[in-house]
Formats: sequence, C-alpha cells, structure tokens
Amino acid sequence: MKKTIVAVGALVAASALAGFDPSVCRIPEKFKDHPLFTKPVVGVNFGFGGRRGYYEANMAEPAKMKAAGVNWCVLKVHPMVEHFYSQKIFFDPVFTVGEMETEAMVNELHRNGIHVMLQPCVMPLDSASMASSFGFPSDTGDIQTTGTSGSRATGRCST
Repeated sequence: MKKTIVAVGALVAASALAGFDPSVCRIPEKFKDHPLFTKPVVGVNFGFGGRRGYYEANMAEPAKMKAAGVNWCVLKVHPMVEHFYSQKIFFDPVFTVGEMETEAMVNELHRNGIHVMLQPCVMPLDSASMASSFGFPSDTGDIQTTGTSGSRATGRCST
C-alpha cells in the first residue's frame, strides 16, 4: 500500500481561506451530528490492483492506517470484463478478491474505527487500458463505453 494519505479537512480549510463560510451550509437536521460534518475526513484508497489473497496478506494495514489518523477507507473490489467493450461483468476466481476476504477486511477496518466505502473498479482481462468512461443507460436503454483509443461500443440494457 502506498503511504499516501489524502486529508479532505485540508481542502475544507483551504476553502474557508478562500471565503467559504461553513456556517451557511444547509446540512439536513438528521445529518447535523454525522461524522462527515463534525470531524475532518482523512481517507485512503486501498486494494487497487489487488488479486485474490491481497487482503488476507495485508490484514495488518488497518492498524497502520489507524495509527496514521485515517478514519475513512475506499476499499477497491475488481469485477472483470473480457475486453473494455464487453457487456458481461463477472468476478474472476484469480483476479477478483473473494467475498469472504473482502468481508474480513471490512470487519478489520471497522474494528480499527475506520469507515469503509466499497468501490468497484471494472478491469479488463485482455490487459487493455481500462481508462474508459461508462455512460449510464439513457431512456433508449443504450450503455456507451469509450476506450482510451477512442473506439466506442454500445450495448443494450434491459429494464
């Protein structure tokens, strides 16, 4: 794991210096005491590119994150596609971290007082760059993807 820690609280401080007044934010009453609004968010991304067994091999990382002051973690999960334009997304037995392994890491992060957000990162098996964009279904039901080469693919979404 890279030891990069992003402090969102610093962004809030920079915004305040630029004339942003947090007292004028309209936070709904039911969320006014939520940690997102009451204390700084210090977060990390964890697990990008990790294969099956990655979380099991790194179960000591949450304790290190806690010691560094991290309170939020974006935990990466990698469903796969055969090609960047493929419509079928699946969990691969080699490249996708298993469900029980992911659950164990989430539990370990929670034991260390770290909030977790799961983020799927769709990865291609053909090793092509997956720096693409996915368009959500429009009213016509088409899903559009654009790869780094500029090629486009359209798939059909049944509703």
